[in-house]
Amino acid sequence: MKKIILIDDEMQSIGVLQNLLKEYKGFKVCATAQTLDEAFIAIKEHQPDIVLLDVQLNEQSSFELLDRIKEINFDIIFTTGYHKHSEHAVKAFRYNAIDYLLKPIDREQLSESFSRTSRHQDSLKFFLQKLNTLKTNFFGENLIRQKLAVPTTDGFLLAEINEITKCESDSNYTHIYFSNGYKIITTKTLKHIEKLLTDQPFFFRVHQSFLINLQYASRYYKGKGGYIELKDGSTVPVAVRKKERLIRTLTGN
Repeated sequence: MKKIILIDDEMQSIGVLQNLLKEYKGFKVCATAQTLDEAFIAIKEHQPDIVLLDVQLNEQSSFELLDRIKEINFDIIFTTGYHKHSEHAVKAFRYNAIDYLLKPIDREQLSESFSRTSRHQDSLKFFLQKLNTLKTNFFGENLIRQKLAVPTTDGFLLAEINEITKCESDSNYTHIYFSNGYKIITTKTLKHIEKLLTDQPFFFRVHQSFLINLQYASRYYKGKGGYIELKDGSTVPVAVRKKERLIRTLTGN
């Protein structure tokens, strides 16, 4: 039996979720909370498996609650009645959100979210699915159309960020690879490109010479540092000091 805590500043929203959850076997609401303090106490006391958490609680951000918790060992499903800016997508990604649901929440939405929690053990496959969910729910079509101005020897190229698969350092230059097989060389360092992509939650610096888009990762191979295989069949080394954080990111543990 999976234990669930419902956190929302509106009692009506909690009531709706409670009614929906009555239809699910194997899930039990062990507590509800309407403030950050109540939520913190409930999580500490009940040690839930899943927390349905409203993004905004009485003019406070739910991320303040998560910052107070030393170890988040439960799945998080964010709920909200409105779209927020992309900054919330990055924060939700870091807190390993399973999903992000817009109110009014219906049965199909909730069912799909719970199915994701049950597939959580399928680490890399689930991780990539989660990236796509966050991309759709937080950024929508805007992310797909978002461009990066990449300096070149004769000007600059407006590159589709979502189509970048990896960036490879070459001294003071950087090779940027795209999903369609196209490659360009920019006159900027990899460090500079990484800074330009700071607000993009899908990019990970796996090695001194490589920055990759985890949406295009297909497999991780163990080893001293290991290496990542991308969907195009190419492989990228993983630095030893990056290995632990990368594995945590891919598995959600």
